[in-house]
Amino acid sequence: MSTEDDLRELALSLPGTHEQEAWAMPTWRVGGKIFAALNPKHGPGVKIGQGERTELVAADPEKFYWTPHDENANFMRVHLGAIDRDELLEVLTDAWRFTAGPKLAQRLADSSSTVVAGRSQTKPRQT
Repeated sequence: MSTEDDLRELALSLPGTHEQEAWAMPTWRVGGKIFAALNPKHGPGVKIGQGERTELVAADPEKFYWTPHDENANFMRVHLGAIDRDELLEVLTDAWRFTAGPKLAQRLADSSSTVVAGRSQTKPRQT
């Protein structure tokens, strides 16, 4: 089981992420683009390809769903009470990568951080 606090903590643990309020809700962004949000009306959501969304929702509707609001968007909703922290981190990391794109994700990973067990850690310098 995860909470809204877990969502916030895990999202902010990803490299280059910042929180920004938009539409009266917290959103988490990388490269200025939203990869997760805590929508009070539709539920917590993460960015995902529509094909992947269809597969995940069909495979595990107790954890994942989408609303008509998401129909034309690359977004899926998450039942926080049905997902543990490790799986939530995995879903957020996938959303982060999807949003950052390969160039930004690689640049951020190379510059200073890697994601390990839900925490952002500084990589040691090579000498």
